[in-house]
Amino acid sequence: MLSDAEKNNLSRKLEESKREISKFRDELNNLNEQKESWFRKKVETSKKIVDLIRHSKTSKDKRNEFTKQVHELKQERSKFTEAVKGKISELKVLNSQRTELISKLKTKEDPREIKSQIKKMEYKIETEPMSFDKERELMKKIKELKKKFEGFSEIMKVEDKIRKLSKTIDDEKRVEREVHNKVQVVAKEGQARHEEMVGSSSTIDELKKEEKEHEAKFLEFRKLFAEKNEELKQKLPMLRDLGEKLGEHIGELKEERKKKQRSDIDSRVKEVQEKMKSGKKLTTEDIMLLQHGQEGDEEDEE
Repeated sequence: MLSDAEKNNLSRKLEESKREISKFRDELNNLNEQKESWFRKKVETSKKIVDLIRHSKTSKDKRNEFTKQVHELKQERSKFTEAVKGKISELKVLNSQRTELISKLKTKEDPREIKSQIKKMEYKIETEPMSFDKERELMKKIKELKKKFEGFSEIMKVEDKIRKLSKTIDDEKRVEREVHNKVQVVAKEGQARHEEMVGSSSTIDELKKEEKEHEAKFLEFRKLFAEKNEELKQKLPMLRDLGEKLGEHIGELKEERKKKQRSDIDSRVKEVQEKMKSGKKLTTEDIMLLQHGQEGDEEDEE
């Protein structure tokens, strides 16, 4: 059996070990929380990187699509530009022809005005009553104007071509402007997607650095957790040994106390028995003591 000093020393060591192990468990829980926290951060960062890579790829695909559209629209615009240039050259030639024809006629009269005068005179003859002389005079003027107008026929043909060609040029210029506007709109969209892609790429690089830092921290705390857990495993057997030793001592003390209690009861039972022999009256306490003594005997036999 342990002495009081040994028992006190053992109890002190046991309490110290319990406190130390409790401290170890707190540190272990703290390390585990930090380890898991860094792991979650790494997972979250990795997810952001994956999402941004997906978004960057989408932006790149859209940018390439817009770039292709811009190229096709520019080609279409170039066709209209070249066509307009060619028609403007034709128009210059026709204007030169008209100028040359007008100079040959040596007149500044407008053929369209002559044609208008002819129509007015013809209408007047058909709708207004007039004398024969007056009608003949108008017919003569109409004849003269028609003859003069015939001299302008070549000019009229050229002007008709100029008018049609000018309209075609205007239409093609309008379409060219529309295509040009489309080029600007699509190019702007393509630039926006390109900037998104560049921005995503820059952010991905930063996130990858963070991911490495998070992973390094996770591995650091995982290592510390493993080391601290190993230390705890080494401490637990010592705590169990101390507990077992103290438990054995407590068991011995209980047994010793039980024996002493039994001895005291036996001694008092003998006194009661002597009292009975002498014919003295037993008290309730004496009777209860005798019963308790008998129960103790039965337990000992068992």
